[in-house]
Amino acid sequence: MLRYRRRTDLSSCHHPHIDQDVPEVSYISYDIDRLIQLVGNILNFSNIEAGKKVYKKEETDIAIWLKETINNYKRESIENDINIQFQLDNDLPALYIDKDTMAQSIFNLLDNAAKFSHGDKEVEVTAERNNNSIIIRIKDKGIGIQNDEKDKIFEKFYRGESAVEYYIKGTGLGLALVKYTIEAHDGHIEVESEPGWSTVFIITLPVSDK
Repeated sequence: MLRYRRRTDLSSCHHPHIDQDVPEVSYISYDIDRLIQLVGNILNFSNIEAGKKVYKKEETDIAIWLKETINNYKRESIENDINIQFQLDNDLPALYIDKDTMAQSIFNLLDNAAKFSHGDKEVEVTAERNNNSIIIRIKDKGIGIQNDEKDKIFEKFYRGESAVEYYIKGTGLGLALVKYTIEAHDGHIEVESEPGWSTVFIITLPVSDK
């Protein structure tokens, strides 16, 4: 995954005697990580719009994959103070997915939850089977989304009023890329929100042979 590779490349360039806890160094590291994320999203969009995006789908144990993805996010995240709780059904079936691309979608949603949370950054992730689908929910306790913006937030480059009001950095690419990825897996994503209280993104993926 681009995010993992680039972070590793840059980390290997860090001088061993530089204290990463020094505020100035921390700010630089934060900006580098944001730049990496931006470049990754732009490259993914370029490939999608050029028709060059290839999804390498393989049979995947969703429970194991999702746990690994969340743990990787906790380890790699620039949002160090995020608290993620997850609860997964024990009988989740395997799905055919592009693990790296789908993991980046989960990363984007967790990043989004962290950025739009105030105070304690608490996020709940659940996964369950519902008939012939697997439903993944990512819920935060943040500032919420206005009703008239729920459809717009998945548009490329769209940034909501809350992002501007609270000076939250972003490009408006993350959620649009998530939507593209989910739909490429024959699924769909929707959002439910209570302005001022919480937002939950709901991913529905069909259970199929391939």
